[in-house]
Amino acid sequence: MNRKYILVAMVLSASVLSSCTKEKEDNFTYKEVPASQVVSDLGIGSRVVTFSITDGDGEAPADVVALNGSEIDLPAATSFGLDGYDFDGWATSYNGTPLEKDKDGKQKLKVADNTVLYAVWKVRTVQKALDAFEKGEKVPEGGKLVIEEKNLTEWEFKQLWKLFTADYFSEVNGSYTEIDLSKTEITEIPKITFANTDLKAITFPETLKTIGEEAFENCNLLESVDFEKTAIETIGKNAFRGCNALKSVVISNEIKEGDKKRDNTLKSIEEGAFLNCEALTNKDAATLFVIPASVSSIGNNAFSGTAFTKIEVGAGVKLVKSGTFGGCTSLTEITFNYNGIDKLRINPNVFYDCPALTKISYKAEKGVDLAIGEIPGNDEEVYSIGDGNHVYEVVETEKVITVTEKN
Repeated sequence: MNRKYILVAMVLSASVLSSCTKEKEDNFTYKEVPASQVVSDLGIGSRVVTFSITDGDGEAPADVVALNGSEIDLPAATSFGLDGYDFDGWATSYNGTPLEKDKDGKQKLKVADNTVLYAVWKVRTVQKALDAFEKGEKVPEGGKLVIEEKNLTEWEFKQLWKLFTADYFSEVNGSYTEIDLSKTEITEIPKITFANTDLKAITFPETLKTIGEEAFENCNLLESVDFEKTAIETIGKNAFRGCNALKSVVISNEIKEGDKKRDNTLKSIEEGAFLNCEALTNKDAATLFVIPASVSSIGNNAFSGTAFTKIEVGAGVKLVKSGTFGGCTSLTEITFNYNGIDKLRINPNVFYDCPALTKISYKAEKGVDLAIGEIPGNDEEVYSIGDGNHVYEVVETEKVITVTEKN
């Protein structure tokens, strides 16, 4: 047999023909040739399977050369995709029905002829809603968008604001006002995702860890957020800044999971997180707003301009930065817990423009001794509040040190 055909037969025996590099060895020259040409030239019992990604982006899988009658595994969508759609498998015709999948979701093909397979795409929730708006359809009654997929892509997060902005596509669309993410497994709401939109309500997934910078900034219709069942760790810079209608934020020391309880996971409330949320207040007059003991740092102006009346800060907080509670004109008292391990540091001007504040308490946990020397020093800086004319005195009684207004 001619040496050229011996080489080709050896390659075909592996069921896949790949191109050869050009080189010389023993006076024999290797040449790059398409698989389909080799099969045609030889006229042997092999067939070529070609893949079309059908409007997708990226690279189509390489052609597969296989013996007639053999069965091949079809490739997954590792090198290509399509924004707004999930890859649903391969079909033998354009927009056809995907070939049958096994219990693991994989597809096989019994090779019977030279074949072109076409990628089939399944529309995802966000794209489906965008398509409806582009057709001039009105937002569904109730205005609630339920995300059915486990994940959201970067592209989809960037499209959400269009669905939550009134009349973005046309005057008849309106906008979605509520989103349910509870079926997803996302860990983060990226920066500016819902900023300046008409969002009124959101349900977070249990997997949520991070609220990105300005994610909900100026959502003036948003009334409440509940982190009770999430794995939240960080509320980012200016995350809810300027949410004027926001009345309730649910964060607690312990989280109930059936009959069990677990500690909160929140670690950081960053700069301006709830800045100027002027309606944000306590659940009722007798209930403290509690910053969990899991939190170690509170950023500048994090709660500035809110309407809280009573606040309790968990013992894990080591640093309270400037202006954290500035402009809280309704704040009457605040309590800092002390665990005997981490000495609390309070920066100057934490309580500026708090004219109603008359009581600052330092409370020791059970079994911990608390002395005046353990509370933040320099009274003039820390306790210069309101119009600057308030004067405070420190009173020590057993396990509580109270800084009260001096008449």
